[in-house]
Order: sequence, then structure tokens, then C-alpha cells
Amino acid sequence: MAGTVFFSVSMSLDGFSAPESMEAIVATPEQRERDPRLDGWVAQRMELSVRGRGRVQGRAGAGPFRVVVAGHAPDVRRASAVAAVVGGRTTPVRAGCVGGRRRGYRSGMGGCVLLAGGGSPRQEERVWRAAFEGVGRMVYWPFALPDSRIAQAPAWLRAGLDELGIDVEVDAWSSLDGHRPADLGAADLLFVGGGTTSKLARHVHEHRFDQAVRDFVDAGGRYYGGSAGAVLAGASIAVGALADDDDPAAATDDRGLGLVPGVGLLPHANIFAAADQQSWSTTLGQPLLAIPEAGGVRVAGASGTVLGPDPVDLVDGAGRTTYQPGEVVPLTLR
Repeated sequence: MAGTVFFSVSMSLDGFSAPESMEAIVATPEQRERDPRLDGWVAQRMELSVRGRGRVQGRAGAGPFRVVVAGHAPDVRRASAVAAVVGGRTTPVRAGCVGGRRRGYRSGMGGCVLLAGGGSPRQEERVWRAAFEGVGRMVYWPFALPDSRIAQAPAWLRAGLDELGIDVEVDAWSSLDGHRPADLGAADLLFVGGGTTSKLARHVHEHRFDQAVRDFVDAGGRYYGGSAGAVLAGASIAVGALADDDDPAAATDDRGLGLVPGVGLLPHANIFAAADQQSWSTTLGQPLLAIPEAGGVRVAGASGTVLGPDPVDLVDGAGRTTYQPGEVVPLTLR
């Protein structure tokens, strides 16, 4: 790539930690050869999704590169708060999905979706830790809850974060009124909690935030969906009308976000009989990813990784396949 690409890095790229805090430096290919401290930062090929500018590729030998180390934590192996400056414009580039051998910037992947079974923060601990790793700021949508409970929702979330020792800036939106899709841009994580799925979906669609969420994930943001938030991540929320006697609107306007469109998403799976799950899969004409309350799945690319501690089931009519923590569930994604 011709020209200059600037990176502002607070921790590390692709799993490499800075050997020490450094001032802003301009690194030419020759300097990178002489100074091994720089090689871990810029000798990797990186493909960054930049909103409105297509994809920008950084490759060794294509410099010079300006590397700005804004902060340093020697034992941290994650990327955070990264910006690419191209042609004078600065655009945030999020940490994406953590997983696999490389962390953060995974070519062609964008962000990821964390699906939780709707249990307590302690039951979902593995999902929460995967969702919040490297996250500085999150937006919380609690409006699937009854209106009378929305005001108390941020305190519930903060208590769960404190219980797990997670430190993050929380921006709770009690409604989408007064917010624009662009307001998601400053967040690393969108946290969508439980309640009534049809109420949640109706509010999101009425405010035209469905495409905004898809764009957010495509640009590297993370989406956590617990209970109703998990159902919403699918292409259809119709399973809610069957499993929860949800508002009949779920059967007539069953649009989800389409983040995981190949399967129906069934949280709280441990409280439903296996025969019912198989019947619902047959009625809907699609497989169901059945996630128990003490379980979760990280979806990135064309598959989902079971986070545990409990296994998940892929229910397809009369068939059922169980996947243990660490195993990969094949999914059909956008």
C-alpha cells in the first residue's frame, strides 16, 4: 500500500505486547530491521476495517509507519483503543473478537457475537469475560425489560461486573429515543440484556437501529446478547412465540438482527424439554442452537465456539448434536 498509515495503540496488536513504554516514533523498514521492539508492532500484515474508507492494509516494507504507544501493560496480550489515520481522517478501529491464536485484528472477520443462555452473571462468567476482554466502553440496552424495571437495570449490571471484577465504562440507554445509530461508534461492546424479545425487537426496528448494529459488528464491535438479546441476534425471533408465549407480534413481525441467521437461537435451553425443542425446530423449519443458562457461544466467521461451562445442543428436527466447551459448532453466517 502506498503512503503512510498511522496507528495509535494503547496495548498491543495481534497478541504482541510492547517491551516497554515508548514515545511516538516513525519507523521506516530499515529502522524496524535494526530495532526488534518495533518488529512485533508493524511487521505483521494487518487488515483493518475502516468505516467509510473500505479496507486499509498495512504490511512490512510499506512504511514508514508512525507507532504511538499511549499506554503500556507488560503482561496484557490484547489490543485496545486503536485508530487508523488515512488521508488526514481518523477512524476508530475496534478490538474485534478475541479468540484463536491471534487476538484482535483477524483478517476479514470484523467483530463477533457473544450469545449467553440467560443465567446469572456468575453462571455466564465465561461469556462475560470473553465479551469484556479488552473493552474500554460499552453501551447497555436494557429496554427488553418491563418499563418499570428499566431504571434499576444499570445497578444490576454494575453489581454483576463488580462481582466478576470487570472494570468498564458503562453507558446505559434506557431507550433509543434521542440516540442516533452513529452514537454506537464510540463503544467497543453492545450489551443487550433479557426481557421480552418482541418488545426489544419492536423498539430496535422502530428506531431503525437494526442496520446500525450490523454495521457496528462488521466494523469490529462486539455484540453480547443474553436471553432476549440472544434471540434478537438471529434472523428470526419466532422461537419466542413458541417457547415463551411472547407477544403474538413475534409471530407476525419476527425479524431479528440477522447476526446469526442460519439457526434459531434458544436461550434458557435447560428449562425446556428436549421433545419441545425438537418440535419447535420442526415447526420453524430450521435448526435451533440451544444454549443453557450456564453456557454461551462466541460466534465469529462461519462457526461458533462453545464457551461453557455447560455444553450446547444443535437441534435439527428429531436430530440433536451436543457440543462441549471448546468445541466448534458449524453455523451459516452472513
